[in-house]
Amino acid sequence: MKLLGHTICICLLIFVNTTVAQNYALFFACNDYQYERQLVNPVPNANVIAAILKEEYDFDTEVIENPTLEEIEGKLEAYKTSFQQSKRDTDGQLLIFFSGHGAIESNIGFFLPVDAQPGKLRHSALDYPYWQNYIDEIPCKHIFVGVDACHSVRFDPKWDVMKSNYFDRPGELSNREKLLLTHQETTTRIFFTSDGKDMETPDKSNFAKKFLEGLKIGGGDDGILTSVELYARVREASPSPHCGDFGRDEPGSSFLFIKNKRDVSDTKAELAAWITAKRKNTIAAYQTFLTTYGKGDFAGLARENINTLEGLAQKKRASDAWQQVLKSRSVAAYQDFIKRFPKSKEVETAKEEISKLEEEATRKLDEEAFNIAKSTGDFHAYLDRFPSGMFRRQAQAAITRQKAEAQLEKDILAWQKAKTLNTEAAYRTYLSDFPNGNFAEVAQAKVETYTEIPPGDTKVLDLPNAPRMIFIKGGTFSMGSTEGDDDEKPTHFVTVSDFYLAETEVTFSQYDYFCEQTNRTKPNDQGWGRGERPVINISWIDAVAYCKWLSEVSGETYRLPTEAEWEYAAGGGDSNRTKWAGTHTESSLRLYGNYSGISGSDRYEHTAPVKTFQANDLGLYDMSGNVWEWCSNRYGSYTSRSQTNPIGPHNGSYRVRRGGSWLGSPSGLRVANRLLNIGPSERSYSLGFRPAKTP
Repeated sequence: MKLLGHTICICLLIFVNTTVAQNYALFFACNDYQYERQLVNPVPNANVIAAILKEEYDFDTEVIENPTLEEIEGKLEAYKTSFQQSKRDTDGQLLIFFSGHGAIESNIGFFLPVDAQPGKLRHSALDYPYWQNYIDEIPCKHIFVGVDACHSVRFDPKWDVMKSNYFDRPGELSNREKLLLTHQETTTRIFFTSDGKDMETPDKSNFAKKFLEGLKIGGGDDGILTSVELYARVREASPSPHCGDFGRDEPGSSFLFIKNKRDVSDTKAELAAWITAKRKNTIAAYQTFLTTYGKGDFAGLARENINTLEGLAQKKRASDAWQQVLKSRSVAAYQDFIKRFPKSKEVETAKEEISKLEEEATRKLDEEAFNIAKSTGDFHAYLDRFPSGMFRRQAQAAITRQKAEAQLEKDILAWQKAKTLNTEAAYRTYLSDFPNGNFAEVAQAKVETYTEIPPGDTKVLDLPNAPRMIFIKGGTFSMGSTEGDDDEKPTHFVTVSDFYLAETEVTFSQYDYFCEQTNRTKPNDQGWGRGERPVINISWIDAVAYCKWLSEVSGETYRLPTEAEWEYAAGGGDSNRTKWAGTHTESSLRLYGNYSGISGSDRYEHTAPVKTFQANDLGLYDMSGNVWEWCSNRYGSYTSRSQTNPIGPHNGSYRVRRGGSWLGSPSGLRVANRLLNIGPSERSYSLGFRPAKTP
């Protein structure tokens, strides 16, 4: 199962056992995911384990299929409350079985409910450290955790220092009477995991197979299966499993699975019914058998035979349907066939035909869009729709010509304005705006004809670690993106005036000085370090206060950048704009930004000192990654019409933050990405700011 660059399948089992107290079993099994690839085995595995525990070991079972995060948390809370209120026997036995997808993010393992969202696991999935502590606090005397999962060894916080998977519980090796007495008097917290070396576990789990084998074999003549005996079978699984204890486990404690005695007559009746079903060998015969013996010894074989017979019938239906598809040869027909017969051998051919038809349609649309661009002159619209289109080079060349023509027109208009004013200041303004302009030599000659006026007294600003401001020449750009979320759409042209923007995010060194001068409390650095690391745990109100103070002590106008100014500067200004700050390719993003994980140029687990990575084309550092940055705007939806210096809506609860952070994904670091769900008084260890200045 592919998920976020990892192959992951997770099953989490929690067992509790005593001799006379009540047994309970709660299963969560996920096959049908909303955002991830569908699974096959979790739900069937859960039902098989539930059946054997109910029939052979007298467990009261409950299976929850395809639960959401809210349903899992609600059900676990209900079970915990029922034990706390003594509605369930606290000396009894409990099994909780999680089966489905899982993931690793920021070095933490997660179990994924069916509604888990990639990139947002901290808010939509269950992490091992939290749930291990939660399970430990359930007021049930004996708890046994088994994790059947890719990288499931991370359930053990000490996994990377454990050298052996040998499992020894001395309390389980005594005689029957002493074993039962010790079991009643001690508290147990142990776990099995399906891998011991941070490896991957397949969907069709070998760990689950060995676990079931252990349960079926039982515990020998005394009818008691101990966890040591069970692990002797489980450790034969591949990859090699892992084991240990956690929480409130006590020395000498044990887990016991006590097998029920069954009436032989029941087995004889089931065997006779099975022979009859096999002789008829029809789906109806096997279904009749399962109606009576749905959890019997031959139930699995009956279901396999049903699947075989249904498979043969399905192949016949698929063959007939394929002949009809070949007559139609349309995308809709091929897609309908794939949906109806996903396991058919013709599926790959259907996918290839769909690709061919879609490519033909795309080429036609590409050519039509370029013809429209040639007639309207809007080549940006063509590239937005077909960034890798057949005519991208022609469109880019046309845009370059248009920009050159527009720049020449601006140059001529600026020179005409300078000549009309005919002052030294006017000619200097022209040279500042067009240092390599067509009339620069003439303008310089004009300036030299004027007598230089000595400057007046200048106030020297005594401000340690003042932000270094980079001049950003104003211009027009296409704001937003067609690749991101809905709030990045529609793309629209925005013009911003000249402004200055801080070269780096405000550092702890700069902000701490501000706090000392204004008697403010310094923000928490989370233990990561201060100095040249970007300041964190800063609210929008704090950032505005810093800009106001900087304006007062400098006599200049400092403020937070508008959302439009921020995106304009991050992408490189009005030409040669990039998807991320400094680069247009994800493969080189580690050179320019600090984000999730440690790889390549990124050697920092959390924030990195400013200027650790390369700057973008405007000389600005960390515009993608390190920490999110406050903007001045309230959040508002985009409009399709062009705008000049937009400042956002006048009302609203949320303030905009931009740029992504050290724990984000590449998608979140795009210059067009918006993160909005935070109020002006809220703080975060991934949130800082950089000031802007009005010329």
